[in-house]
Amino acid sequence: MKRILLLVLLFAFEQVLPQEEVTKEIIKGEYKGKIREKKPESELDYDMFEVPTFSGDHGTHIYDEELREHSEIASTPLPRLSSDQITRPWLNTIITPPIGIFHPLYGEDVKNWELVITDATGGIFQTISGEGRPPERITWDGKDGKGDMIDIGTDYSFYVKAVDKLNNTSRILGKKIRIPGLYWEEEPNSIIRLDGRIVFRDNSPELTEVGNKLLLESSDYVRRDIQKRLRVIVYSRKEELSLDRAKRVANFLLDRIIIPASVITRVAGYESVGKDKTDRIDIIIR
Repeated sequence: MKRILLLVLLFAFEQVLPQEEVTKEIIKGEYKGKIREKKPESELDYDMFEVPTFSGDHGTHIYDEELREHSEIASTPLPRLSSDQITRPWLNTIITPPIGIFHPLYGEDVKNWELVITDATGGIFQTISGEGRPPERITWDGKDGKGDMIDIGTDYSFYVKAVDKLNNTSRILGKKIRIPGLYWEEEPNSIIRLDGRIVFRDNSPELTEVGNKLLLESSDYVRRDIQKRLRVIVYSRKEELSLDRAKRVANFLLDRIIIPASVITRVAGYESVGKDKTDRIDIIIR
């Protein structure tokens, strides 16, 4: 009975006490003070002269082995894994045509004229001629009458001959022409030709300092142009030396360009221009 009475009293007490209301107030305003926060300085860690390299794990295959076994890699365009931009524009030793730009200065009385380019043996390599006063600018693409390109590392000379209306002849001799490196397009290929005598040390496959720079510049042209395959031909007086040098050039390019080794072929060659034996490197890009 006491327990029931106590419960009735508690219930009555709760009914007498007022219920507390919970209210919510939103205060709006504008803070006029200043928050002083020191931000850390951002630092860019990069070298503008460093060429980006592939960051994948060593030992992995970029190209599917199954695809390579069941398709002809030579006829399959390679994916462009690097920028099309030449990455070292400050390396500009390799020349692109036109090889020569001539500015003959003659008057109005010229009946005909002739620009003659001779090779290292003194033979005529190319002749450009015309009637009347010669143009102020004569360009030469570096090829002879058959379409063969000038050789690398050998001396070429030129002279301009003009005949006036009274049949008087004048001849002006020019300076010697020697080119360490050359790049040109010859469909369907692009070709880089380098002077092997300055790329390698004497009777050795070891690169010179100049040779290292020429091959660096060459790798940029290869990176930009390659679609299917790459062929490295090294000419020298010894076949074994040519093979060693060709291997050195191929490995140099492989170390700097993301391409499979199977697309590069290495060939030893020998060639002479007239009576002049030549050492050179031909990198044929397709």
